Amino acid sequence: MKIKLSRSQWELLGIKSGWMKKAIIPDDGMADGGTPYTNEEMDLMQRQEKQANEIKRIKEEAEKVFDEFASNLLSKEGLELRLKELIGKMYIAKMTQPNPNVE
Repeated sequence: MKIKLSRSQWELLGIKSGWMKKAIIPDDGMADGGTPYTNEEMDLMQRQEKQANEIKRIKEEAEKVFDEFASNLLSKEGLELRLKELIGKMYIAKMTQPNPNVE
């Protein structure tokens, strides 16, 4: 017995079953309805992706610092110093400023 599926049916089946991922940004750089993304939109998407990757990297680095501290490879003072450094990097990555009223 043969079953014929259209391309859209096949793609829908793949997305629902999880073996095919739906792209957030189409490869052709087109917005909904076939309108091309503007340069500003493309730049914004690239900046957001870069920011998300940097934040992920900082979080992974923080995990390593805590692991080092838990394994007694890092002193309390070393932990505090590294965390302050990572907090500063996170402020830069998120393009925010710390609240001067909070210590």
